Amino acid sequence: MAIERKTRLHSIEIADDGTVFVKMKQDTIADGEFMKSEWHRAPIQPDADPDVVIAAVSANLAREGFDAVPTADATIAKTLIASVQTAAVKAAYAAKKAAAEAALAPAPN
Repeated sequence: MAIERKTRLHSIEIADDGTVFVKMKQDTIADGEFMKSEWHRAPIQPDADPDVVIAAVSANLAREGFDAVPTADATIAKTLIASVQTAAVKAAYAAKKAAAEAALAPAPN
């Protein structure tokens, strides 16, 4: 039985804080017949490096026996991320993150 596992970009969602969720579809095909689809979703926050996240996703997919994120799909995702995660979005995200961390910090004695 020949089993083929393919990965492709399925969708991209944008959260209100600028986080971009990239959803990959993983298809398993046995002897030319479609068997099942699985999903892999990765968030890319405004303070993250998209290349690092996509490389980590590809490594995870490889451990599962699937192809890496296709280069064309990675390019599409990175282009969209760059257009969404502007300097203003990154600054707002950093400020929100800093405020949340400050709120969790222990009060001085």
